[in-house]
Amino acid sequence: MDVRRNELHVALRLRSIDLRVVRSILEQNLCSLSEQDEHGDQPAHIAARHGHVDSMKLLIEYDAPMGRKNHANLTPLGEAQMNGHKEIAKLIKDNYSTTASQEYIWDGEIDRETACWFNCYDEEEQRLKWVRLGADGKTEISDTPPPIDIQRLIAARESGIERKVERRIHPKSLLSMRHVEFEKKKARQKQLLADILKDRAKHVEERCAIKLQSRYRIVQAKRRVERRFRETVASTRIQCTFRHWIMRKRLVSSIKIQSVARMFMAKSYFVSFLRERLWWKRASRVLAMTAQRLWRGFLCRRRFRQLLLVQTLPDPLDMRNHDYWVGMQRNARPPRREIGI
Repeated sequence: MDVRRNELHVALRLRSIDLRVVRSILEQNLCSLSEQDEHGDQPAHIAARHGHVDSMKLLIEYDAPMGRKNHANLTPLGEAQMNGHKEIAKLIKDNYSTTASQEYIWDGEIDRETACWFNCYDEEEQRLKWVRLGADGKTEISDTPPPIDIQRLIAARESGIERKVERRIHPKSLLSMRHVEFEKKKARQKQLLADILKDRAKHVEERCAIKLQSRYRIVQAKRRVERRFRETVASTRIQCTFRHWIMRKRLVSSIKIQSVARMFMAKSYFVSFLRERLWWKRASRVLAMTAQRLWRGFLCRRRFRQLLLVQTLPDPLDMRNHDYWVGMQRNARPPRREIGI
């Protein structure tokens, strides 16, 4: 057990306590709140004995232990009650669960100091045995339940082992520095997360801007290429159209010149050489037309005579004309072709 006085013990024993000094010692973690001096007092015992309310609040903020007893067998709550500091006693009761400090708890330390016996079943001998690990590291085995060492139990209870005193969460409780540190750490983590998200958003914005610029440049380049292509195609089409128009004009002009020349030559040839030939051609045409008219007139007259003859012949359906048609059949020429019936 450490019985050396530290800076906090000395600062709390002064009549005029400077809270800034105590707070700086606690913030810089220069000494432990669980250290005991030569009287077994912790900083909480000293503050409770002298009635330093502000110092006790500061110790409670930094979660000072309240369960260990000093050499006078008193906890900080007992010191406050023995010295009549009701405000400090109420402060400790509001911030700590004092029910655990008013009774002795059979914890692991007392158990190790007293017995540390464990029962086990021996399979070979078929009975229950008790086993303990001794101080020299050897295993002790007993066939009967070992008695409790009363002197060791008393020594363990009087050795100042710290009892279990839990910090309670109550509307009247003071704010714990652990909670404050946790909130600060949480705020720092939240701020760090916000900074990371901000940097990430900035990085994303930069990447988006770069991508948009690249996309815009690509689109502009494509548009320039398409515009130049359209200009090239348009100029090529204009040139082709103009060349075609020039060639067509030349061709039309040459055709017109050739037509005029041919017409002039034909006219001169007709006037000088073809007048007689044209007259004979017209005469042959008139002669052919006259011959056709004569032949057509001959055919028409022959058909007319045949029709007239048919109309003047007696009716073949009349039985009185039977002898006439039989005589006509005898005098008729044989048929030119046979009709198969």
